[in-house]
Amino acid sequence: MRFPDRFAGKVALLTGSAATLKNELMGFGGATVWRFLEEGGRGVVITDVQDDVGERAAAQHECAHERHHAENFPAETASMCASERSRELSWG
Repeated sequence: MRFPDRFAGKVALLTGSAATLKNELMGFGGATVWRFLEEGGRGVVITDVQDDVGERAAAQHECAHERHHAENFPAETASMCASERSRELSWG
């Protein structure tokens, strides 16, 4: 069951979620990113050790969900940068 506005206006920081590319093997974190945006999430901050995959995933989300925002941060810098960025996205 889908709820189109369940996460309306929310921003999520999802760790271990780089593997979100359609038509490729997707993990639990990747599926969570898709569902979050499909159900109205305003944006996602993706963090993972697979930085190149995360960059491609963020770009794919930007194209697939035009009114939403997706960014990737490498896991090494994710703790401070990603949490700060998710705060900025939340508060406009």
